[in-house]
Amino acid sequence: MPSRISEAALEYVLSFENDEGYIEPQALINAGRDPGSPIHNQFTWDVDKAAQERWTEQARDLIRIVRMEITVERQIVVAPIYAVDPDRPSKSQRYIRLERAAMEEERALRILQDEIDRIASAIRRAQAVAAVLGLSARLDELLDHVMILKTAAERRKAAREKEATAKPGRKKRGRSRKRPRGERPEMRA
Repeated sequence: MPSRISEAALEYVLSFENDEGYIEPQALINAGRDPGSPIHNQFTWDVDKAAQERWTEQARDLIRIVRMEITVERQIVVAPIYAVDPDRPSKSQRYIRLERAAMEEERALRILQDEIDRIASAIRRAQAVAAVLGLSARLDELLDHVMILKTAAERRKAAREKEATAKPGRKKRGRSRKRPRGERPEMRA
């Protein structure tokens, strides 16, 4: 589905908003069934094709919810097992296991950049929403708090690392063993 629609389609969609500012997706679907509707072409009316699109989206949801648990420097991280493969063929929707992608630095960096781009996009969306709601200052405060927490966490980590190197010969307690290359982490949904 295109990210932009015509002015006529935009006005048509807005016409379905009620006095309280609510809009129901089903009303748009019903209105879009009419071939003369300005939003008719925004829907997939071929039932087989629509079913395939929906099944593909459900499969993507399944791929996204599968998580692995891995211990990294005494910290348990729950992360996705798969990410969209930046080296996938044209028109492919292939995903790659993150552990495999980690073996190729360039691919790993492109996957990380995709994640950062999604974060930046979410922040831009939040800023636009906050502007409309008159809450831009509040969002800025929240983003500042995130940065403060991030900085504090980085300082704590640096202090722990410094402490660990300052006491050579002492056995470190509670430290998890490093996972050897090729050993799979525990998987969970």
